[in-house]
Amino acid sequence: MHGVIQVKSCLRNKKTIKDGLKNIASFKRLKKSGVHINKFNGGQITSNTTRGFGILFAYKATLKWGSIIDAIKEFMKDSPSTEWPNAIVILDLGMIIPFNKEENIGCEFTQDIDKLKEIDVIGIPNRGDCLLRFYSTLTKLLNRSQLGGFDFWDYIRLPFTSGEISYSFTHGQFSETGNCKIHGKYLRNISQDALKKILSVCENAEPINWIKATDIAYGKKGDNIEAYLRQPGDVLIYNPDNEQLSDILIFKENSAIAFDFIDIEGKQYWIPYYYSIKDNLVTVECPKCKKSNKLYMVSTVNPFQQRSNKNPQGAVPVPFGATAHAGFFA
Repeated sequence: MHGVIQVKSCLRNKKTIKDGLKNIASFKRLKKSGVHINKFNGGQITSNTTRGFGILFAYKATLKWGSIIDAIKEFMKDSPSTEWPNAIVILDLGMIIPFNKEENIGCEFTQDIDKLKEIDVIGIPNRGDCLLRFYSTLTKLLNRSQLGGFDFWDYIRLPFTSGEISYSFTHGQFSETGNCKIHGKYLRNISQDALKKILSVCENAEPINWIKATDIAYGKKGDNIEAYLRQPGDVLIYNPDNEQLSDILIFKENSAIAFDFIDIEGKQYWIPYYYSIKDNLVTVECPKCKKSNKLYMVSTVNPFQQRSNKNPQGAVPVPFGATAHAGFFA
């Protein structure tokens, strides 16, 4: 996506302006993936994709020009420059864009706005050319925009969002839902606070090859280098208490795995059920049962309840792949 245009019929008050700017900010917070590819003469050059642009467009305004400027600056004061709009267009009044005081120039390109440290804007009054100026600005923004490749399949299952952080269950629908004996299926989710805690705890954690982590959890030495090279892929394990992996990743009774595979901002995390319950991370219990202080839970794939080595107090749902064993992984 190149950018977004938030359209308002009329800017009647400051709230209307700020609401529109907040919508633009939510888009500009998104992280674009992939690389831009330029092909020529049988060769190609790859470069990073550009961040998108956002324009607030209104046909008219009942607010005075100064009040509109004030509302924009109030929004900019509460937001980083990476979330500021590229332009505000009021068709019957004119256009407003961020202003660089140091260079004494208006900024309409995202990469220039991102670098601004002082809050200021410049207005260009309508002299009968506002629509033309809007089209000119939009064309320039589109010409500067660089997108990555498009794969329709990537949009079949979009990640969840919690606040500003995106995440997904690696095994999709097999792990996204739990099944309660009393209330039926329920959606498993992760709060923004929980995501921030996971990211904070794992920030300095040492990534480990997923096969090696599995070997260690099953009591092996973790020295099968050939297998680790054959199946590369590092994971970050949430383990603030430095527990033994065999105690938090494996069920004692049947040696099934006891953790969730979670993708957060493009990185793979393993979240043991033990910590999900202890630190209130990934939803484990049925919300309705939890509310009434009951813990009736069943596996998402197994019909019986199980107990983790570090979770003697109750059963937890087992995600897709729970019956896998060390030999399978290696």
